[in-house]
Amino acid sequence: MHKLSTAVPQSSGVLHRLRDPQAGTPDPQAGALARLVIVAPAPLRYENLRIIPAAPRNRRHQLRGTPGSRINIEMWTLKACSETNRAKLSPYWAKCFTALWLFTAPSVALGFAQGTGEPQEESPAEGALEKIEKATRFLGNITRSWKGVRFAPGDFPAGAGFVYGVGYTPFEPDALAGDVELPNRADVDLMASYSTRQYYQVGFDLILRTLSGVPLNLAFQVKANEFPQEDFFGFGPASREQDRTNYLMRSLEVGAELQFRPFKRWSVAGGMTHLSPRIGSGRDDRFLSTEELFDETTLPGFQRQPDFWRYYGSLRYDYRDQPSNPRVGGFYGGRLSSYRDRDLDTFHFRHFEGDLQQFVPLPKRSVIALRINLVMTDFSTGNAVPFYYMPTLGGGEKLRGFREFRFRDLNSLLLTAEYRWQAWPSLNMTLFVDAGKVTFDHADLHFKNLETTYGIGFRFHSPEALLLRLDLAFSREGVIPLFRYSHVF
Repeated sequence: MHKLSTAVPQSSGVLHRLRDPQAGTPDPQAGALARLVIVAPAPLRYENLRIIPAAPRNRRHQLRGTPGSRINIEMWTLKACSETNRAKLSPYWAKCFTALWLFTAPSVALGFAQGTGEPQEESPAEGALEKIEKATRFLGNITRSWKGVRFAPGDFPAGAGFVYGVGYTPFEPDALAGDVELPNRADVDLMASYSTRQYYQVGFDLILRTLSGVPLNLAFQVKANEFPQEDFFGFGPASREQDRTNYLMRSLEVGAELQFRPFKRWSVAGGMTHLSPRIGSGRDDRFLSTEELFDETTLPGFQRQPDFWRYYGSLRYDYRDQPSNPRVGGFYGGRLSSYRDRDLDTFHFRHFEGDLQQFVPLPKRSVIALRINLVMTDFSTGNAVPFYYMPTLGGGEKLRGFREFRFRDLNSLLLTAEYRWQAWPSLNMTLFVDAGKVTFDHADLHFKNLETTYGIGFRFHSPEALLLRLDLAFSREGVIPLFRYSHVF
């Protein structure tokens, strides 16, 4: 970590360059990694502080302070390639090339903890925020990649228990982050995860990017799961909470996908996947296994499970400012899949999912996030949709106030609205409302008789990514706390 020091003059609208005094001239083609501590000689409140790294990314921060207070600024870790030769990556961290744009700024000293000014006694609120920052820093250290090894929580449903997992990327991801257009680049990822409720997942991903300099990617994936305590409550909106049962779901997926970006922000993809699902008795001793309460003959796909070929195509338009934590823009996507039964000639069906997301920026780094998600299935006479491939609502991402897979049927509709604001540089808070329903007929996909949930959420994040999401969701069936490692959307 480089030590930076400078002073910003009194005049407003000053563009000032910070650099490492021991590093000489900063390299404009590299990124920046720095931590600054501000020691304020006078009360300060900057509502509009912009940190401008060398790479084209801007971040706004809100600063408040009292005489002698110390405020940490985390600079984003960035990489950039030479514009003249994009095949060469910067082999070192930047010595520091950043700028601070201060609006209506009084005189401020930028330096280290040993800077001038007598620190004031810390208030309880400041102490609590400092603990949050330390906890976030600790989570960041856990999730940060070290020589390609990282924490990998897997893609488990809510209720899987505490998760352990490790991932490995043979090529250092930070070394490639600055040039996603590097021709014939290969990204490899391995992961294995396990939970305290005996869920496991292993996976292998290979993506060949920008083949021969064309905006064309070829992706391969192998994934194996065993989920031994999947919930089943019955079908339709009238299913009952007291009918909760569980079953075992084991699957192996092997697939390939071709991704093409014809225009900026647009992407088209198509692929095929071989699926081998297997169903068994549930292992959650708190509830009956599904076949003990429900008639197996009324559950499509419970008694016998064929292998499937899944063929699909998708179209997406994405103009979010940053997909990992969007503040402005939108995402509109659709995916159409065809499932072909290889063994029984009984479960041929089609599946469509549309997802619309919009992010509206508000003052003081707050955001209104809106989402509509629609899933529909269809099948020909003499066929059926296996119950384990039907759309569901409930759990960590959809209708959060209900248990995972609480509602299940042939079609689903979900509406979500969130108000997000930054409570601390490493903590975002959220107020949210979810509404949705499942239906048997397409004609019932309207905005009447929706189940609703609401709640509050906490998002702990580093400059690079989300670290932990805590949601407290309320519904007519009670309160559900959710601990997740991924965004809702």
